[in-house]
Amino acid sequence: MIATKKAVPYTDIKGEFVQADISEASFGDASGKKELLITLLREGPGNKFHNNYYTAAALESVKNEVMRRPKQYFNHAKNTDDPERDVRDWGSSVVEAFIDKSEGNGKAKLKARVKVYDEWLWERAQKAPSELAVSIEGKGVGRTEVFEGQTYNAIYAVPRFNGVNWVDYPGNAGMGVDVLESQRNAQEEKPMELKDVLEAVKGLSPEQMKEVAAIMPEVVEKSAPVDSSKELSSLRESVAALKTAVTAKDKEYSDRLAAVEKEKNELANKVESHQIKEREIEKSRLVESLLSASKLKAEHKTATFKKTLESVKEYKDGDKVISESDQMKQLIEDREAICIAPVATPENAGGGKTVTEDDKVRAFCENVLGATPPVEKKQEEKK
Repeated sequence: MIATKKAVPYTDIKGEFVQADISEASFGDASGKKELLITLLREGPGNKFHNNYYTAAALESVKNEVMRRPKQYFNHAKNTDDPERDVRDWGSSVVEAFIDKSEGNGKAKLKARVKVYDEWLWERAQKAPSELAVSIEGKGVGRTEVFEGQTYNAIYAVPRFNGVNWVDYPGNAGMGVDVLESQRNAQEEKPMELKDVLEAVKGLSPEQMKEVAAIMPEVVEKSAPVDSSKELSSLRESVAALKTAVTAKDKEYSDRLAAVEKEKNELANKVESHQIKEREIEKSRLVESLLSASKLKAEHKTATFKKTLESVKEYKDGDKVISESDQMKQLIEDREAICIAPVATPENAGGGKTVTEDDKVRAFCENVLGATPPVEKKQEEKK
């Protein structure tokens, strides 16, 4: 089962070293023709450090490209994007490339018949065939996938191909195409032109095209004319249907998200409303409790006075917090002084807190009603 994880559309590659697999039987014939039979790439995982997996489609892609750029040089180009090479480093050329599945394990090898021009290379191939290696240079397309329970960077095609060159073969090197992590991180991945990708996938089978279509559907849409084979026409229809399904699913998820967001806001408003109502009930209970504990008579506990008490809000006076309870108590004490203080008479004039009837009226009007007593108002008007 293959599970797609993350698309990696364009990747700088500069071959994981591939052991050339040169044997005595692969040397030229008795006529003295200097030719080698070598392995360029194998289907399957590369070395553990780069963690690449080379698909059958990748082998087909390289096979098509290597015949367009058959020259083999010594060592890598300094710049993969601009591979200027010295013709004096040209050691051999690929004269034929083919896919070999003769090993019986279901995995393919990309092999090549190579004509050797360099005497040093011909000598080394005969004396140390197991120590020679080749390496692919170019840009590949792929994605993160799971093969046999292991996650790899799967390579599907090499749309920009510089060549397969001879390189040193370190002891820990594996098979395949290196993904240079330092290059990938150091520079932005530049989008490649569609024509380059289309050129690279020419000749792939319908099954291999399906693999490429999974990560680059636009390649399938542009890869052949409208009257192409039934397989590709069917594949285009599948890609179009997949796009429609993805668009519909995306809209479905967007609508669901909008509905959830709306429901969340409605619930938040209800919670806030309940909290406000709860605070109002608690405040009303506090007012009733304070009035019950006061000296005010029932006729003094008017609805207007209760609303006045319920309207107070906590505030700060400098660093001191004046609570709602403190304000309510002060208002009740003021009302007690106005409504139930004893009137001054000759009998109690000698002591105690006393107020005249006019003082009570004036205090009641000013503190409770917030207005000037009627008698004093007329006196001010006469003046």
